[in-house]
Amino acid sequence: MINLILTIIILILVIYMIIVTERFQQEPSGNLDPKQCNYLPWGPDLKSCVNYCTKPDKTVADLFGSCNTQTCVDTCNHCEDIDRCQWINPFVQDVTYNDNKVVPTIILKEVTVDNPSIYGSEVTEGEVNIEWYETESSKNNSNSFMIHYVEGTQMNNNVKIIYTDLNFVKFNLEEDKINPILKNNTTYVFKVYGLNTDGYEESNILTITT
Repeated sequence: MINLILTIIILILVIYMIIVTERFQQEPSGNLDPKQCNYLPWGPDLKSCVNYCTKPDKTVADLFGSCNTQTCVDTCNHCEDIDRCQWINPFVQDVTYNDNKVVPTIILKEVTVDNPSIYGSEVTEGEVNIEWYETESSKNNSNSFMIHYVEGTQMNNNVKIIYTDLNFVKFNLEEDKINPILKNNTTYVFKVYGLNTDGYEESNILTITT
């Protein structure tokens, strides 16, 4: 008798789990609007994200709904999840959204004839030299620095990054040099982050037109 009761209880539990599992699997697709692009953006970079959206696997293509190249680009561009959308840089987001609230503890400047180097670097034709120093309000001396720069007038996801343990970087305007290359007659914005055991320090934003 006891075995029969236990068997009935087990059967009820199994049936219940099957019903719950089927409902869980069916509800997401049932709530999706086939007339909209239902793609959840993800990937190591923006190009991959768009490719996954425009060329989905056959097993999930129907779930994506009506996605075209433009909706895929828009969806990927508006992704704010750093874990899924790995091209999003938290430092860049900080520059974009919080820079007016940040008191820089690193002073970033361009080296020119009128604004000479504090380290003795010479101004050379065909080069753009930037350098920086940490202020007294800095939490700690940084072990290394991360330079963010991007073509245009504001930071975005096309930012390029350079790591260095020096306090300056030289950029060349000619392709036969070994330093990083900048285009002539182009505006760039720069920002430096000092990395240390306490986190990171931030510089002001520097805008330079070559």
